[in-house]
Amino acid sequence: MNKDWMDAFRERCLSDETIPSPDGWSQISRKMRHAAIRRHSALTVALLIPIAAILLWSPWRQPAVHDVPGSIPLAENTIPSESDDSFVAPEEEPIITSKVASIVPNKAKESPDIRSDETVVPNSPSVNPKNSVEPDVTNKPDEPEKPHEDSPKEKVSIDPFEAFPEPARLHRPRLSVGVNAGSGMVPRKTDVLLQSTPYIAALTFMNAIELPAKTRGILSNYSNTVSFGVEANQFFPASSTNHYHHDLPLSLGVTARMAFASRWGVESGLEYTYLHSGVESAIGRLDQRLHFIGIPVRMDARLLSRGGFDLYAGVGAKAEKCLAASLGQVRCEENRIQWSAEAIAGVQYGIGNRAYLFFQPEASYYLTKTDLVTIRTEKPISFTLHAGLRFDL
Repeated sequence: MNKDWMDAFRERCLSDETIPSPDGWSQISRKMRHAAIRRHSALTVALLIPIAAILLWSPWRQPAVHDVPGSIPLAENTIPSESDDSFVAPEEEPIITSKVASIVPNKAKESPDIRSDETVVPNSPSVNPKNSVEPDVTNKPDEPEKPHEDSPKEKVSIDPFEAFPEPARLHRPRLSVGVNAGSGMVPRKTDVLLQSTPYIAALTFMNAIELPAKTRGILSNYSNTVSFGVEANQFFPASSTNHYHHDLPLSLGVTARMAFASRWGVESGLEYTYLHSGVESAIGRLDQRLHFIGIPVRMDARLLSRGGFDLYAGVGAKAEKCLAASLGQVRCEENRIQWSAEAIAGVQYGIGNRAYLFFQPEASYYLTKTDLVTIRTEKPISFTLHAGLRFDL
């Protein structure tokens, strides 16, 4: 039980009267070390790219918003009202308004004779001073002279908000981060004939062999396994078929969105996806598991905002790398990167000052395939529903 896996495999080969080449063990160890280094390097690069993007587009690196040149603050240029005591009306010649006054006619060359105690009627022979009505000026306070007011046609109303409008503000990019979880919407089934797929036939046959735990996955490379699959098909009947029952994919993600306009934005991040399938084969039931890490890049636009709800839609692309894959007891190597085109549509609702709850359906079309048979193999179009939270920074 405590033996090294190389010794266990060597003893198994010797018991089967198989003599390996002298350099076989060193080549196997070297290939496994190189595969581990490549997986670790890919995972490190996938984690560093979105972190560097967030640091480059962080809001504290954006220039501050300055006031528009030539604007005058409203507080320093207010227009005083007539009720303000500090307002001084322009000096004009006073106009005498008298209720009882007359001008003596036939004296054009002389100054007019203004009398405040009687009324003179032109072209009248005489005026009886007793019949004149004297104005009652007793117990009346002196009325202050009112400034000259223009006629209604000449009045011009001045609105301080029109005379001094607020300066236009430049749009500042806004960064928001979010977490989401999602699942596929349609489960699928696939039937694979082993005679037409040597790679699947070889993996199925390897599960029939009882291998030590540490030796599983050594022969799972596609190029080495296909040639072995032709020989493995001799042990299966001609009509042997693997029946796949694909479960709904599960995904978790962390995203960052940069809004560079009032309605437009760019989103990216990291998404983890888990694919599981149950396989009914000629040797029994097997479990197939694949683990993906992906980097999506999307551009979206807000279509409608009403009552706290925002409706948006967008398009983008995603690149996914398989970190680990297995069929039964055999570990498989999936070296291909899966590329897909995406179309999204969603709705979000503000639940706080800077928090939003969103639901986002997605439609993906996969441009590349994996060597293993998954839910994405037979039909490249898949539908996923995501839900999560976003926070404005």
